[in-house]
Amino acid sequence: MKIPPSLKWKSTGKTLGQGGQASVVEVTDETKEFSGTFALKGLSKGKPKQAYERFTREIEAIKQLQHPSIVQIIDHSNPTEEFQFYVMEFVEGVKSLKDILSSGENPYYADAQKSLQLFIQLTEAIHAWSEVGIVHRDLSLGNVLVLSNEAIKVIDFGI
Repeated sequence: MKIPPSLKWKSTGKTLGQGGQASVVEVTDETKEFSGTFALKGLSKGKPKQAYERFTREIEAIKQLQHPSIVQIIDHSNPTEEFQFYVMEFVEGVKSLKDILSSGENPYYADAQKSLQLFIQLTEAIHAWSEVGIVHRDLSLGNVLVLSNEAIKVIDFGI
């Protein structure tokens, strides 16, 4: 993905994810207003109008949510800009719940307390977005990140 030079967000060269509709790259803030690294999700060019509308709805949905288990948006484009993007917190040193559960070292298999804590966090996140009428269009094990302290972050509300 090519980030327009006019943006303050500059790629570190690391791609974090890529799908049919969008790509996610690691970025830093050239202006130093925000320190550290972040993740920029940009909509691929040449998509139908409907994809741009969904992407805008995804931005608006995530902006409404202030919950520790839901990824937070730092910056975003407006619907009239040619390059559609949003920048979210970058969660380092994590694995998706899908990767954890499919690995041979599943820490939740024999630990009911750990499993319950993860389940509670996930249900609290689901409750937070359902309280404001948001439907996560892509809730899957791959979109639940588990941090090193066992906290979770739900990402990718689906376009």
